[in-house]
Amino acid sequence: MANANIIELTEANWDQEVVNSPVPILVDFWAPWCGPCRALAPTIDRIADTYAGKVKVGKLNTDEAQAIAIRHGINAIPQLMVFKGSDKPVEKPSPGVKSEGDIAKMIDGVRGGMLALTDDNWDDLVQGSDGPALVEFWAPWCGPCRSLEPTLSALAGHFKGKVFFGRVNTDESPELCGRFEVSAIPTLLFFQSGSPVDRFVGVRPETDISTRLYRLLDG
Repeated sequence: MANANIIELTEANWDQEVVNSPVPILVDFWAPWCGPCRALAPTIDRIADTYAGKVKVGKLNTDEAQAIAIRHGINAIPQLMVFKGSDKPVEKPSPGVKSEGDIAKMIDGVRGGMLALTDDNWDDLVQGSDGPALVEFWAPWCGPCRSLEPTLSALAGHFKGKVFFGRVNTDESPELCGRFEVSAIPTLLFFQSGSPVDRFVGVRPETDISTRLYRLLDG
């Protein structure tokens, strides 16, 4: 497996890498002869790189680890599952090729965290989203941004699986700042189905942000 951020899972290391893992792990059940599996592979590579150090990503060849595949009811591939310190998956979408955005939402729902957004993944994760999203424009040197972090982490956990949370480092993605006319940070942009619908500039209380998110969810 070429990507150093992807673990080759086997029956020998399953318990160590999956069941007893201290962090969530995305597992791709696949086989070399499977065309849709090959089509999904570049997306899995990008997910592995994006979440490196935060979430593990592994691939299990169902031809070589049939006992695990049978135990988890694999009858079609590719099949993605997310595990969190157990042999029982916490996320199991329907089999088939999934978009990077859908996979990221699934992982973030488990982590309750905020995904780092860049020029490369913006269109797929935000612009192509079919639901609500909250994006923070921030920078590591920004004191008010740091003070807002606990609030956003709490909200990401509260709205996990319902709202996509992401953040843009303005130092690294000036094009996105220009695109959305971000001139001060922190700036929170609220999106619905890929389109910006509102923004908050500066530190805001948790109640203000949650109220706006509930309005997005209510349509």
